[in-house]
Parts: sequence; C-alpha cells; structure tokens
Amino acid sequence: MAQWRIKRLLQLSVSVIVVYGLSMLYAYHKHNVEKSNELQRDRDVGFQYGVRDVNVKESSDSKEKIKWSRQAVSTSPMNITNATVPEDTVSLKKLQEYYNNVSVPWTQNSTALDVMRMELDRGLTTWVHLIVTQDNISPGSDLRFTAWPGRAAITEKIHALLPKKSPYSQKRIPRCSVIGNSGILKDSGCGAEIDKAEYVFRCNAAPIQRYSRDAGEKTNLTTINKSVLHDRYMALKSLEHQFQFHNDMIEYNGLLWVPAYANRPYLDDCYNARRTFKSENSEIVFGHPHHFTQVSKYWAAQGVHGILTTGFYLVSAALNLCEETHVFGFWPFLETPDGETIKFHYYDDVGFTSRTKRIHEIPLEFQLLYEHHRRGILRMHIGKCK
Repeated sequence: MAQWRIKRLLQLSVSVIVVYGLSMLYAYHKHNVEKSNELQRDRDVGFQYGVRDVNVKESSDSKEKIKWSRQAVSTSPMNITNATVPEDTVSLKKLQEYYNNVSVPWTQNSTALDVMRMELDRGLTTWVHLIVTQDNISPGSDLRFTAWPGRAAITEKIHALLPKKSPYSQKRIPRCSVIGNSGILKDSGCGAEIDKAEYVFRCNAAPIQRYSRDAGEKTNLTTINKSVLHDRYMALKSLEHQFQFHNDMIEYNGLLWVPAYANRPYLDDCYNARRTFKSENSEIVFGHPHHFTQVSKYWAAQGVHGILTTGFYLVSAALNLCEETHVFGFWPFLETPDGETIKFHYYDDVGFTSRTKRIHEIPLEFQLLYEHHRRGILRMHIGKCK
C-alpha cells in the first residue's frame, strides 16, 4: 500500500512538472508571437519594403527618448557633404538658419538633377514602375514580399485586375508639388502655391478640404496605408464600408496608391479594395515593391537605413517624373522658425511618437532634402507662402 502511494505521488509530481513546463513553453511562445506582431506593425506604419529597421539608442533618463543625431555619409555623385543630422529639438537660431537659406532665390541645377535621375532609375524606371501594371508584370510571374517570407503569385485573374499600363510617360510633368503633413503647413497660406503645380502628390490620405488654404486642394496621387483599408474600412467587404470609403475618398482625384506587396496578410484586402471601389475620379493602384526597394537602396548608400517615409519616397519618384519638384510640409521639428510650437501633422493634435522615431529617420531625410534644395535639385518651401 505504501509503495502504491509513493508511486502515485511520483506520477502526480511528474504530471505537475509536465503541465508546468508546457505552460511555460506556451507563455514563451505567446510572448515571441506578440513581439513579432509588434515588430510587424511597426514595419507596416512605414510601408516597409525590405529595408532594415533603424538602430536606435535609448537615452539614460528615459526609454521613450531616442537619439536622432547621426552622420550622413554620402556616396552619391552629387558629392553631398558630411553633415550632422539635426535633433528633433534644435536651437531657434538653427531653425532660422534653415529658413533663411531656403528663402533666398532658387535656381535649378539641371546637370546635378540629371545625374541624380540616372542613379535613381538605375534598373527600374520610375515612369514605368511606380505602380504595378499589366505592362510591367506578366501572368505566371511573381513579386517578392519584402516584409514577409515568400512571393505573391501573379495569376491570370490577378493580372486582369491590374491597370493596363502606367499613366506616366517619358515626357516629364512641368511642375510637381509633394506634400508632407508637418504641422508647419498650418496657417502657412501655401495652398495657392501648391496648386500651381500640374501634378500633386499627397501622403496617407491627409484631409484637404478643410485645409485648402494651407495645403491646397489639387490631388493626383494620394498614398493610403494598406492597414487603413483593413482596420478602418474592413477591406471594403461590406456595402456599409464601401460607402464609407467612397464618401471619404471624394476629395481625392487620381491614383490612390497602396503598398499592397509589403506583406501577405493585407494582400487580399488590397485586391478586394481594387475590385469593389468604383469611382469616375480615382482608382486604387498598387505600388511596385521592386521600385520601392531600388529607391531605398539608393538612399541607404547615403546613410538612410531606416524605413523611408512615404513623403520622402514620393519626392524621389517626383524627381524623375517632373521637370521641377517643389516640396511642402517637410519639417521634423517641434517649433517653427518663428518659435511657435507645432504638432506632428497640420490636421490633428498628434505629437511625435517613439514608434515614429524608431522606424523612420525623418531628421536625416530633412537634411538630405535641405542639401538637395541648396544644390538646385529640388525646391523646398518652409514657413508662410507669400
């Protein structure tokens, strides 16, 4: 009897140990899955197409404060000088220096611009590959997911869903405006200057009707984060969400550009959105992942190892599509040159976040835009428009 009891206790002990071990393994696996999902969400915010995350350094006093300053080392033929990238908080004197240097008369440097165009288009040309079309991809081929394992097969059915050809041509658009969403646009009065362009690029479906005096009202290409289609509009799977999406998109004409081929989970949602969204003034198109990767590699050679912001990518595309590229609303600072506090966006009260800092290198992008302005490659506008 005593031996039976001992044997039974041993069996119970082993069972408890096994259950405990399995629960620990499950908890460890769940933690890893949640961590992986968090990293994936971080990548989705920036339209990740295979560019590695930026390395960040926590400050000693807070994990939420992230060091932005770094050295931008250029290997481009433009011979961009090494420059210390600004912090998100800099002296008012430095902000005024940026403003004063940008405000002087600007002359385009056609030679430097042509060299840069050649480097950016080394491989896939922008006017052909900014979006995926039937002309630039064949049925039976595939596109590599750049933030997800594997490839997306282009079946006959998917191929038929794509637009037939690119809306662009080798003949460049005379003047383009690329609109960032910085709070510096608020009360800028730049709407008329923005709308002087024949073609206007906008980011992340930023609202414009209520802000036309500052941000203009013309639209030709507007980017939409694929997760917005899924989370806000439920991939347009119901008539209610289709109506809501259609109603929200009324203010945008032209192309609604979605990075469908970043990862697998959102791809079917993007396909469904293109199938169901019908409008006389706009259509959903898919960004070409290989072109985004090509542009990302070009800037990586100049020190931008974080995920490119959508606005910075659009500026790169505009340089090849347009004779003159004017950029507005690119300002990664908490104050205007006049010392007024501003928000992250011109249209809401969102502030700068640690996630934004972790996945993007916005001050470095600003520094590169600023340097390219001074070299006559693009025209940057800061502050109020006259």
